[in-house]
Order: sequence, then C-alpha cells, then structure tokens
Amino acid sequence: MLCILSSLYSAFLFLSWQAAEETWRLCLQYHPTHGDAWHELAKLCGKTKKGGDQVKKGQWTTGQRAKLAEGAFRSALRYKPNKEGVWLDLTQLLTFNGKLQDAELVIRQAISSVSSQSATAYYWLGNVMQKRGLHTEAEKHFKHALRLDPKHSQARRAVSQLPGGNA
Repeated sequence: MLCILSSLYSAFLFLSWQAAEETWRLCLQYHPTHGDAWHELAKLCGKTKKGGDQVKKGQWTTGQRAKLAEGAFRSALRYKPNKEGVWLDLTQLLTFNGKLQDAELVIRQAISSVSSQSATAYYWLGNVMQKRGLHTEAEKHFKHALRLDPKHSQARRAVSQLPGGNA
C-alpha cells in the first residue's frame, strides 16, 4: 500500500492535477475504505479550480469542486474519524464557502472527539464565530487557543484584530 501512496504522491507532484485526481480515484476503486486516500482526493479537489489552476494559498475552491471536496472529506472522516487534519481541512473549506453553521458543527465535533487540546481547532472555532459576527464568542475561543499554545500566531493575530483586543 505504501508503494501505491508514494506513486500517488509522485503523480500529484509531477503530473497534472487531472492525472493525480484520476490516480486517487483509481486507488479508491480498489480501496474504497482508505481514509487517507479520501483525504488527499478532497484536498486536491479543494485546492484546484475546474481548469486545473491552483487556488491561492490559504484559499479553497468554490462551486462544484468544493462540493466534490466536501464529499471526499466526509468520506475520509467515515474511515479516519480520529484524523484531526481532515476535520480542520473540512472546517476551512466550509468556512471559505460561507457554510458557517456547517463549519461550526464540524469543528465543534472535532473538538469533542479528537481535538480537545488543539490550539488550531480552537482558533478555527473562533474564526467561524467571528465570521458569524459573534465577536465575544470568537475572542473566547482565540484566547483558549493561546492558553493551549501561547505561540499560536494566527490566534494571537486574531485577538489583536478584535475590537479592543490585545493578545
């Protein structure tokens, strides 16, 4: 299996995104319960536009590609429910696409099941709350992230950007 995953990684690095996506889908035909393959397919769908261009760093795709990515992330969670990165990536995709209630549900579930001590998870919960206009709630979660990891730069920056905020 490691050989297959290495091949897939190489396809992603050296071939077109279409070839990489096709390879991940082929892998999933033979191993449909492979959570890591679903996660990689989801990231690929979420980070490439229909024409194949990658989205800017820190952004996610929208439209049909985002729907494909969301479905693949949810499949990844079905088979790898304890993989924090899948939860965080799905939260980011949903947040970027304005599905804030879904993003909140996902990140809260992540925190309760696998990420209770993750500063990044609390940062993302704060980020979702801020985008929903719930600034007091956002501040609480950003500060909790900083208690867990005082060097978490994104949480520190988020607190400093809140009205009257200082980290």
